[in-house]
Amino acid sequence: MASPEHRNFLSRENDVIISDISIISSTGFTSSLLGVVTSLVLYEDISKNFMTGKIMIADANDFMRTVPVEGKEVIRIRYRTPINDDVKEVKMRIHSQSERTPTQRSDVLIFRLVSTSAYKDLTTVLSRSYKGTHADIVESLVNDYYGKPLAYNLTQGEFTKAFTYNRPSKIINRLCRSSIPSESEASQEASGFLFYETASGFHFKCLTEMYRKGAITHYVNSKVGRVSIEQDNLGAFNSLQFSFDPTTVSWGVDTFSYNDSFLNKMGDKFAFPILSPDDGDNFTPSRVFLTNRVRESVDGQYEDIDTKKLSRQFAASNYSTRNNTSVNFSIQGNSLLEAGDVLQLLFTRNVPDSSLTDGEYDPNLTGRYLINQINNQFIFNEDGSQTHTAHLNCIRNFKGEASVSSSRLAVEQ
Repeated sequence: MASPEHRNFLSRENDVIISDISIISSTGFTSSLLGVVTSLVLYEDISKNFMTGKIMIADANDFMRTVPVEGKEVIRIRYRTPINDDVKEVKMRIHSQSERTPTQRSDVLIFRLVSTSAYKDLTTVLSRSYKGTHADIVESLVNDYYGKPLAYNLTQGEFTKAFTYNRPSKIINRLCRSSIPSESEASQEASGFLFYETASGFHFKCLTEMYRKGAITHYVNSKVGRVSIEQDNLGAFNSLQFSFDPTTVSWGVDTFSYNDSFLNKMGDKFAFPILSPDDGDNFTPSRVFLTNRVRESVDGQYEDIDTKKLSRQFAASNYSTRNNTSVNFSIQGNSLLEAGDVLQLLFTRNVPDSSLTDGEYDPNLTGRYLINQINNQFIFNEDGSQTHTAHLNCIRNFKGEASVSSSRLAVEQ
């Protein structure tokens, strides 16, 4: 019979195998937290550079006096879902104590956690230059200062860039906004990268290409919300860009319309633009950008060497439309799921139950969604068992069906 740590089947709802949860002091002393920890939550978010979390400890036997917490300790957890073979190991640093509540049986303490890389980032300020593509520079920064695996998309152009008195994450965030993917079928229109951390490491990914990955699993029916007003203010559908080039003493103006966006150019059959081509928002600027333009002379001809001017309007649109449709739901924990993964979500049609047939889903809402946030919650029960629940926020920047144009509505009316 397989031992509890090696079994490959689910024995109960929200089943999880936690092989280790320990606290490690700054001197390397390690002590198990089993028996005193009651819950642990790990947060992943593609809009945040680093993982965060919180841990709750019920101290009934003066454990915290035996293992005093000074703010430099590391919490380590190793876990897996029984049906998955790979064990996830996450190390989080204690950031602060947020709460202490005395009860009849114990003192309940809650500590805020940040990833060990976040602490390294907060204590690092650098001034140096880098040469290469944006992806090369990000890879060097991650290797030099975080020491964790990096999954990334390749980027266009090679540059020499100097950075002064900045944290590594601030440098990478600047590169994200002006990065253009080199492997996309619509490179300039796909501008805009994200840099975020999950349990498996760091990711430097092109936002628009993330939606095009194959779904790893599927779920049925969730609550749906939409965002629109903020998108208009951020230049999602139309913007103007005034650029000035000090090297040639020239200036120019560029107009962006959502009709020129990544989705409109690609024409994917599974992803339709969120606005119809004749929608008024496509033609009304909602934001103005002022951009320095840098060029160099090559054989007497000036060529762009800075991607900021080329990418800024497209990146702004891609960032602000990414959560046009938002879905929140909770599922049984799965150690394979991470922020940035793609799920296939199925929604039944919004019609009376009597008129529904088996397998009949809403074609506009059903489809691929990107995991924007995932909160992994581990509960340690008094009987020694543990459970794992995942709370997800999933988003997408497209529709499952083409938007109805105003001209078509006029004809139908």
